[in-house]
Amino acid sequence: MGRINTIKDQIQEEEMKQEVVRRQISELPKIQSQYETLKTGDLSDVLLDKEKAVILIEKLEKIAENTGNSIVIKVEESVVETKKTSSKNKPVAEATIFDDLPSSDYLRLKITLTGEYDSVVNFIKAIESFEYYCDIVGIQISKNDEESRIYSVNTGTIGSMNPFSPREVDVIKKIQTPNNSLSASLETVFYIKQK
Repeated sequence: MGRINTIKDQIQEEEMKQEVVRRQISELPKIQSQYETLKTGDLSDVLLDKEKAVILIEKLEKIAENTGNSIVIKVEESVVETKKTSSKNKPVAEATIFDDLPSSDYLRLKITLTGEYDSVVNFIKAIESFEYYCDIVGIQISKNDEESRIYSVNTGTIGSMNPFSPREVDVIKKIQTPNNSLSASLETVFYIKQK
């Protein structure tokens, strides 16, 4: 029985390897067109100037607003920098999607959206045709587990915001979020200009 399981595992492993090769082959035309674009054109306009990262974030917030999403943006540490520091500690590093990116100069952002399915899809379409060249390297979408969000509101009168006053009491309010609300987490990289 153990030998059968071993053979079964080997077959599954080989099938997975073949699937990876098929995907890589299917990506060749896309890579070729990207190469041709790089070779013939000046892409400095589509690469982000690192000093303009705040403008990028403001534009992403505006896109989220226009598509009906709420957005939280977190700047992630570059994987290239992490590899340099951890290579001394680990003899063998795991291959990641970041190893296959066309450039090692990028700003990595984790974008978390809350909205309906259509609005999340519209946001993704908007950043795929965005003025700055970017890749979405990971997507996680889940139904919003919170049926309601709780927040506190101070019921004191204006001008009397004394936290020690017994007359001022915090009231808990619930805001109902739509049942079809989703939470989407996008791992993105925006390529930056080399200096």
